[in-house]
Amino acid sequence: CDWMSNTIFSVEELKVATDDYARQAGQGGSAQVFLGVLGNGHGRRVAVKRYASHRGDEELQHEVSILSRVVHANVLQVLGSAPGMLVTPYLKNGNLDDVLHHSAGGA
Repeated sequence: CDWMSNTIFSVEELKVATDDYARQAGQGGSAQVFLGVLGNGHGRRVAVKRYASHRGDEELQHEVSILSRVVHANVLQVLGSAPGMLVTPYLKNGNLDDVLHHSAGGA
């Protein structure tokens, strides 16, 4: 499939990368986001978005399809996916909702 053109991770690889989903970074209506490190703890820091249901698989496919086609400084690069999960670079300043709605100087 076109939406799976990035690295395909196994569920076990992402379980190891996130230390068994030990560090939750956020939660939305359909997914939880966990912090992880690829490469046996010595590699790239990532965010692993784990969808809550099979409906999440459709959302995941749609999200990867769109994000993998967009090249822009303000859009996250998709590093890969696993069944029901999306892997992106980790951003230490939080997510877009945090920046727009919960910043100290925000409205």
